[in-house]
Amino acid sequence: MSTYEKTILITGANSGIGKDVARQLAERPDYGRIYLASRDMTKGHAALEELRGLTGRDIFTVVPLDLRDLESVQRLTDQLPGPLNGVVLNAGGFGGPTPAALAPTGVTEMFAQNVLGHVVLLETLLSRGAVTDVAVLTGSEAALGSPRIGIAKPTFGDHSVDEFTSVIDGSWFSDRKYKVSLAYGQAKYLGALWMASLARQHPGLRLLTMSPGGTANTEGARDMGFLAKTFMNKVFYPVLAPTFGFAHPLPVGAARLVKAVSDPTLTSGAFYASAEGKLVGKIVDQGEFEPSLRDPLIQDHASEAIHTFVPQKYRVGTHEGSA
Repeated sequence: MSTYEKTILITGANSGIGKDVARQLAERPDYGRIYLASRDMTKGHAALEELRGLTGRDIFTVVPLDLRDLESVQRLTDQLPGPLNGVVLNAGGFGGPTPAALAPTGVTEMFAQNVLGHVVLLETLLSRGAVTDVAVLTGSEAALGSPRIGIAKPTFGDHSVDEFTSVIDGSWFSDRKYKVSLAYGQAKYLGALWMASLARQHPGLRLLTMSPGGTANTEGARDMGFLAKTFMNKVFYPVLAPTFGFAHPLPVGAARLVKAVSDPTLTSGAFYASAEGKLVGKIVDQGEFEPSLRDPLIQDHASEAIHTFVPQKYRVGTHEGSA
């Protein structure tokens, strides 16, 4: 492939990690078009101008995408002019101001923001042969718990379709106290399982999950209450996180996703994150200490549960799984 030929789509690209992934990729000579998917077009165009200034390259295009709105997802897949070498499924967060509420598709706002829209986006592109090399889902150490910052490990009884479905529609919490951090970890865990199931269906591509790790200067706290957001942005990230190894700088977190895109030695279907119990440092295939991530049946149960909530008009027949 000649210089300046690769193209890539990045969701959640108008700020934080997504924007810095775009910057780092633009500084590589082999990328000639970077699509910045953004729900807020004003912020998207502001990011575009900033990235042009930082990199000195006019290779960015802003495209509208609201992952909660599957029609918006469909419109984006229809408007892209040609195949993509890569896709970074980066948009996400803690589910907005009402994370336990149900979105129009019947999933929680938490799950809608982090997983469902990405499922429809990537599977539609794959069904059209519109991804030629790699797709990366942004994961989180919260998927297996982060005891150092008080995030419990998501645990399941039988990893069944029904159990996973109850997580996706929020009924899992009907007889438990709802915890945003746990629901976030559950969504990231199920997202990694879905990506692994999908990878088995597309052996000619690299489809994997990568956590940026604990990362400062993102907008992860944007939906928290005033006091919690102030604590995170003024105390936790600038003071506590660097002191106790809870977080690394933004470019380091973004570089993990760039590595996932560009390093062919990383295994398709795997979920990479910090070593067990850590939030920064060396990345490790999480299947080394969480066997469920490598279980094809559990992967397919997650995929089947997720597709229960994909309206028929958006299904592309890629979710049946193959053990």
